[in-house]
Amino acid sequence: CHHKEGGGGFCRLLKMRLKSHAQVKREVFLDSDNLQDLSVLFSIVGNRVDTFVVLCSREILYRPWCVGEMCTADLHSINTILILFPEFQWPSPEFIADIGTHVDGVESLAQYGISLAMARDTLQRLSTR
Repeated sequence: CHHKEGGGGFCRLLKMRLKSHAQVKREVFLDSDNLQDLSVLFSIVGNRVDTFVVLCSREILYRPWCVGEMCTADLHSINTILILFPEFQWPSPEFIADIGTHVDGVESLAQYGISLAMARDTLQRLSTR
């Protein structure tokens, strides 16, 4: 999971390196390759991913689909690896508590079964790792 401007190049490089690694036996999925249909994206994250990598750049938490992917991975207890970029800062407890006013469109995740409470819980869990 990544924000294209903040981590797109790094993400492509990481995918190429993982695909060429002898110990990686499965498909390496890049979320931006399938942003047309979020229900498909969330289904892939929830059902076909063994390890979920989040490239934590400055804007990652301001993209509702990224928050949705994190919630989906959390809900399905998928091993999650956080790669913290230098400019990334975890949001304050106030931001997390009031995510609906800080992340434009995050309410739209409800149509995929992801509530604001789930988003808050996921971000709280990830921020304390």
